[in-house]
Amino acid sequence: MRFWSSSVILPLIAEVHTSDHARRYYEANPELVVWWGASVECASALARLERDGALEPPDLTQALRQLQARKSAWNEIQPLGTVCAAAQRLLRLHTLRAADAFQLLGSRAGCRLSAPGLGICLFGYPTRRRSETREARKRPQAF
Repeated sequence: MRFWSSSVILPLIAEVHTSDHARRYYEANPELVVWWGASVECASALARLERDGALEPPDLTQALRQLQARKSAWNEIQPLGTVCAAAQRLLRLHTLRAADAFQLLGSRAGCRLSAPGLGICLFGYPTRRRSETREARKRPQAF
C-alpha cells in the first residue's frame, strides 16, 4: 500500500511524460491511499491540459471518467479535526503551498491508519538546490 500524490495519479489517466513510469509503478503497487483533495487536483490538471491544447475534449471526458473509476477504488484519507491548525503550522515552518500541506498531512494520517510501512509515491520537482539547472529540476522524482 502506498500513499499516492496526484502527481502520480494524473499520469495514470492522461498521457504525459511520466505516464510509462507511473503505470509500471502502479502495476507493482495497485492499492492507492490518497488525500481527499487529490481528485480535485487531478481534475484541475486535466482542465489545464485541455486549455493548453495538450488534451482534446473527448480525451478530457475519458480521463475524467477514469479519474472517477479510480476514485471509487482508492482509499481516501478524509480531513481530521486538527488538520487546519496543523496545516497552518506546516506553512509557517516550511516552504509549502496550502494544498501541499494538506496532502502531507493526509499521507501522515494514512501512515497512522494503515499497516506499518506505508510508502509515499509522488513525482516532484525538487527545488532544494538553487544551483540545479531548470531542466534538472523538471525530472520527476519518485519517493
